[in-house]
Amino acid sequence: MKSWLRIHRYLGAFCAPMLILFAISGSWQMLNYHKAKKDGSYKPPAAVKFTSDLHMAEDLEGPAKWAYRGILWIVAASLVTSSAIGLMMAFRLEPAKGRVMMLVAAGIALPLLLFLLAHE
Repeated sequence: MKSWLRIHRYLGAFCAPMLILFAISGSWQMLNYHKAKKDGSYKPPAAVKFTSDLHMAEDLEGPAKWAYRGILWIVAASLVTSSAIGLMMAFRLEPAKGRVMMLVAAGIALPLLLFLLAHE
């Protein structure tokens, strides 16, 4: 278990900066704060635009484009691995496994249900 905890900790430390960045910039994008309004009433601050560009990575060129995307794939794989280890540890260390199972089920069902309700 100590090895799993160490791997989880290191992957989490590696993923945390990009995860935080993507959570913040994704929230801005969901609310369209990264786009200027056509009537000129809103222009996104440079930091918001830059962070959203980092998140979307659409205008990249050359070898650095593939290196950046490679890092994003590594971060994604690390996040999936770290999350899977975290779930495994939650089930192993929590005496009330039903509670963990209910939280996992809610983490799957609630976003899916809300998406389906909003997707009509």
